Amino acid sequence: MASSFPALKGVMGDLEYYITMMKLGELVKQVGYAEDLQKWDEGIPSEYKKQRKLNMSRVTTEMVPYLTANPDHFYAAITAEVERPGDPTSKITFEPTDGSGEVGVVKFDGSENIMALDGQHRLKSIELALKDHPDLARESVAVILVPGKGFRRSQQLFSDLNRYAKQPSKTLNLLFEHREFFAGVAKEVAENAATFKDRVNLETNSLGRKTRHHITLAVLYECVVSLLDGHYSDRESDPKKMEEAVKRIIHIYDDVIVPVLPEFKDMLAGRFMPYDLRCKYIYPHSVGEQAIAKAVRACQDQFGAKWEDVVKQAFPKIDWRLVNSEWEGSAVQGGSIYTRRQNVEHTATFLKLKLGVPIPQGETDSLKAAIEATDPKRRLPEPVIKRRVS
Repeated sequence: MASSFPALKGVMGDLEYYITMMKLGELVKQVGYAEDLQKWDEGIPSEYKKQRKLNMSRVTTEMVPYLTANPDHFYAAITAEVERPGDPTSKITFEPTDGSGEVGVVKFDGSENIMALDGQHRLKSIELALKDHPDLARESVAVILVPGKGFRRSQQLFSDLNRYAKQPSKTLNLLFEHREFFAGVAKEVAENAATFKDRVNLETNSLGRKTRHHITLAVLYECVVSLLDGHYSDRESDPKKMEEAVKRIIHIYDDVIVPVLPEFKDMLAGRFMPYDLRCKYIYPHSVGEQAIAKAVRACQDQFGAKWEDVVKQAFPKIDWRLVNSEWEGSAVQGGSIYTRRQNVEHTATFLKLKLGVPIPQGETDSLKAAIEATDPKRRLPEPVIKRRVS
C-alpha cells in the first residue's frame, strides 16, 4: 500500500538517512522484523542474519507494562532499514518541499521491505500493547530510515548502533527513577538514615578505596526490596505509605542492625574508612549487606515482634571476620569474596541458620552442598542462640 511521511534528510559519513514521525498504529503496519523478513524459520545461516533474536520475555514482562501503566512513557527513535527487492541501492524516494532539499516527503509504493534495525523490542512491545490499548495507536514515535545496502552493511550498522551505547549503572538508573516505590524508599533512606546519610554512592556500582561511601544505591535498593516486598507494592503511590516504609527501614538499620555489627558505628563516626572495614569483615561487602537484609526479613517473618531481640542477641555472637573459615562456600569461594546471586542466597541461608530461623530443606541442601565442596567434613552452622527469645 502506498504511503508517505513528512521527513528531514540528513547525511552522516557516507550514509544518507531520513527522519520522520509515525503514529504507533502506522508503525506496526509499516515496519517488520528480521526474523520474518529474512525467513529465519527456513534455516538462514547465522552469518547472514541482520538482527539478534527477539527476547519476548523482556518484551512482555518489562516493556509492555511500561507502555501501558505509565502515562509519561517515552521511546527513543527506532532505526529502520528500507530494502527494495531487485534494487541493490534500495534508494529511498524523497521529494523535497523546500529550497534546501532537506525538508520534504518520504514516499513508499508498498513494494519495500522495512525492517527494524535498532528498536525491534520497542516495536514488538508497541505491537502487543496496541492489542489491549488501541488508543496508543494515535501516539507517535520518531523513525530513522536508512537504505538497505546488503547484509554486511546491515550487520555493521547494527553493531555500530549497539557497540558504543553504554548502559548507565544500575545505581544511576535508580537515582533517576521516580515511579518505583522501592527505589523511592531507598533514596529517602539514603538521605535520612544516620546509617546511610552522605554514605551512599549514588552514581556508580563500585566503591573506591578512599571513598567515605560504604554502600551503593543499587545494593541499598536490593536490601530495601528484601525487607519490604510483600508488605508494600512497587506500584504504591500513597505518600503516607512511603513515609511509613522509610521509617521502617531507618529503624531496622539505625536502631537494630548497625549497633550490633563490629566497628560499624566507629566507621560512621570517622574513626575508620569503609575500606578498612571491608578488609576485616564480611558484612560491609555487597554480599554481606544483601544477605543481612534477607536474614533479617526471615527473622521478622518467623519471630514477629521478637525479631529485634533475636538480631540484637545473635549478631554480636557471629564471627564476621573475613578470616573466619565458615564463610567459605557462601560469601567466600577459594579465598575470594563473590557477590553473585547464589553467593548472596547461600550467605543469607548461613545467617538464617545462625539466627535459628527454620528454613526450607532445599535451601539448606544447597548451602550444605556448597560448603561440603570446600571440605567434606564441614557441617551446617548451628544457631548462636541456644534458647530462643521468649
